[in-house]
Amino acid sequence: MQPVIPDTASRESLLPASAVPERRSVVLRGVSAGNELISRLAAMGLHIGMRIEVCRNRHHGPMVLGCNGSRIMLGRGMADKLMVEVCRA
Repeated sequence: MQPVIPDTASRESLLPASAVPERRSVVLRGVSAGNELISRLAAMGLHIGMRIEVCRNRHHGPMVLGCNGSRIMLGRGMADKLMVEVCRA
């Protein structure tokens, strides 16, 4: 499996998950990582196109994401590689 990186046109509105404030909803649009991390994220239930809520992000240490009724804790390095689009409204 190759890293899933969005095309250039859509990258302008994307930011790393680690930069999103708490209590905001985002859509996972891409992962800029190797096969191992992509597989690990898929095993945790994170897939391209899914809506995720940022439950905790203190801008240091791990962050907590909510998706499909579960909470997932990600290290800052992993969160930096998730490219997300902030949902409006």
